[in-house]
Amino acid sequence: MIESRWDIDHMILKEAINWRHWIHMHPELSMQEHKTSAFIRDVLEKYEIPYVFPAPGTETGIVAWVGDTEKSIGIRTELDALPISETTDLPFASVNKGVMHACGHDVHMAALLGLLVYLKTNNEIPLNAKIVGIFQPSEEKIPGGAKLMIDAGIIDQFGIQVMLAQHVEPALPIGTIGVHAGPFMASSDELYITVHGHSGHAAQPHKHPNPIIATASIINYIYKFQIQLHNPTDPFLINLGKICGGTTTNIIPEQVELAGTIRTFNETTRDNTHTILTRYIPDLAKIYNCKANVHIKKGYPVLINNSQLCETLSKSFHKEGFEVVKVPKRMGSDDFAYFSQKVPSFYWRLGTKSEQNTSQAYLHSSNLIIPDDIIPLAIKSFQVAIETVGTSIS
Repeated sequence: MIESRWDIDHMILKEAINWRHWIHMHPELSMQEHKTSAFIRDVLEKYEIPYVFPAPGTETGIVAWVGDTEKSIGIRTELDALPISETTDLPFASVNKGVMHACGHDVHMAALLGLLVYLKTNNEIPLNAKIVGIFQPSEEKIPGGAKLMIDAGIIDQFGIQVMLAQHVEPALPIGTIGVHAGPFMASSDELYITVHGHSGHAAQPHKHPNPIIATASIINYIYKFQIQLHNPTDPFLINLGKICGGTTTNIIPEQVELAGTIRTFNETTRDNTHTILTRYIPDLAKIYNCKANVHIKKGYPVLINNSQLCETLSKSFHKEGFEVVKVPKRMGSDDFAYFSQKVPSFYWRLGTKSEQNTSQAYLHSSNLIIPDDIIPLAIKSFQVAIETVGTSIS
């Protein structure tokens, strides 16, 4: 166990674990986090922690704070769960059918609550900045709650100068923090393609343009396009996750639908990819006497970790007993990226793998198990971060 000069009160830690259990048992989907939000507000009211509800731009978001200085450090955590049926058999497994906290948001919320309660009940702890806890809805679904909050003015309203966030990481050992300076997580856009042909008898292909044939050419083009333009220093990907068309063997379908994701690490590559896909896919369809509509739903931008914060916090984490390792860029996305585009920000990964936790499941898995042992470490990493940043911001 990592030693801390900021000892977490045993009762607060016990409560934080209980909060985590309740939240895990009662997961809610993006923009539907009403009971989760009410539970968090009950905890805040119990400890007389001031908050604003609903948070700017949202129906379920909460902004709570401790301290009254002009300088503010924001900490973001996520309210929403995923449409997954849990298979863990944990005593606090989800009671909401088909919904699960399979991404560790329950741990993040409990840790932030634990930090706020700890700071509120320990007046002897000097705060060099106001700590603003942001309980954000809809991290898992575009457009994302972060964008809604920022567009509504949350940064200026609360005077936030630095933003922090952490995420559990089953691939790293417990007690380890993963860091990466600069662009860390990819932008994420949704790609939708509908290829229109002409429905008819499969024995008369000369009369009925077949959208399946055109779709095959489009799929081939998308993956060849990636290979042709692949730059090892500027990774990007387009991956199709859905194809739907046709009903039976002897009918040419009216249309075929495709859906996928586009991931990039800079805005130029992102824009160029969008332009090329929307320009050339319809031309490909015309070769087969079909039509193609391309729609790209712009999602989260690139998440950028401030290099100075990364260096400073890495030293502080190491000093306080964490094992700090550099982790590579991730093609995954997080709407914390919107905050990172506005103010200096840092987002780290907190290891959860241990000998006691034998689960090999990763995030977004129905049998993901994050041990309760991570709760004190999650709170501790927040403590280290706010103390370090609080002494450096002006």
